[in-house]
Amino acid sequence: MKLLLYKWNSNLEDAMKRTLEQAGHEIFVVEAPCNNYIKDMELAWQMIQVIQRYKVEGIISINYFPVISSVSEIVGIPYYAWVYDCPHYTLFAHQAKLEYNRLFIFDKELTERLWKYGVNNAVYLPLAVDSDFYQEILSSGDKVKHQKYKCDVSFVGSMYTGNRNYYDNPELQSQLSREEKAIAEQFIQSASFAYDEAYLGLYRNLLKRKPFIKALSEKSGLALGKDFYTDASEVVMGSILEKKVTVEERAKLMTALTKCGVDFRLYTNSQMEELPPEIRKVNFGVVDYQTELPFVYANSKININHTLKSIHSGVPQRVFDIMACGGFVLSNDQPELHELFEVGKEVVTYTSLADCLSKVRYYLENEDERKAIAEAGKKRVLKDYRYDSAVSRILAGV
Repeated sequence: MKLLLYKWNSNLEDAMKRTLEQAGHEIFVVEAPCNNYIKDMELAWQMIQVIQRYKVEGIISINYFPVISSVSEIVGIPYYAWVYDCPHYTLFAHQAKLEYNRLFIFDKELTERLWKYGVNNAVYLPLAVDSDFYQEILSSGDKVKHQKYKCDVSFVGSMYTGNRNYYDNPELQSQLSREEKAIAEQFIQSASFAYDEAYLGLYRNLLKRKPFIKALSEKSGLALGKDFYTDASEVVMGSILEKKVTVEERAKLMTALTKCGVDFRLYTNSQMEELPPEIRKVNFGVVDYQTELPFVYANSKININHTLKSIHSGVPQRVFDIMACGGFVLSNDQPELHELFEVGKEVVTYTSLADCLSKVRYYLENEDERKAIAEAGKKRVLKDYRYDSAVSRILAGV
């Protein structure tokens, strides 16, 4: 099959390209920024030229771009989009309902929300991993990197500080009334380290407060407008309030890990000025996804997965990557972890800050049990969550 792969600088694009080529597909790449998700006519024209010149039969991308839906509708070929972000507000654009879309969503709760809005071409599909690539990297004999990244506990990810923390933006804070701040702060405090239905109940109750959500939407500049089939409720919740809950949770968790007497390392490119000194001291900076990250996961005794709060049920890419590298995963409790893995035997979950710290101590002291769980997790992703199997399902439309 002749496929056009749109590359916008996602970490997963190289794995997608390798997998497609290994499966015998002919790949044509368009690599360019998308300057307007809805109406980037320059990108659209570039794609149409490639499609017509090479008789391309389908378009594929990591995450969803409405302008590509318009292209696929014009030329009459399917558009396959595999979404790994949540919130992903482009899914609320009118183009999401177009005929030629094949939208694959990693979060079951989000998939069901889209169905309620009439996005009938949304399909639930868990994420996967290019396990062969990781095995090749880790078996390369680079003893220096293996030694460099050895530690007790690590976390790789954003702290959502600076301009990624929309709630604490001074301009927004200056516009919120005292009552609006009180509503927001109550949610942020109540939602911190709350999981499953307990959290979703808080989420749904706040969505019902339409005047508050509308005010927050307008004052933050996140009103979606006529290009979208719904209002900004989910975007406001995910981008502002749920992200702020994540900011608070991660800061508390990382601070606690620095104080519990273990070799804890944070790998992030987030701005450090807003974080406590304890966290700044353990930040080892950003690591390259292809060449360094596998060594972090393989050589950390415990790898923390703390999921962005707006991912209501799904399992993020981090979990699959850690397991593929043979790492032990200690994750916040997440509904789909219980569906995709055997919790306690392939992955371990925590349900509170205290529970996380207790399990860190336990699994550092019980090496054989920890290694057995890591090995079982690795076997599971190598068997059931391989990139080639997932991509085959995408192209088959199931």
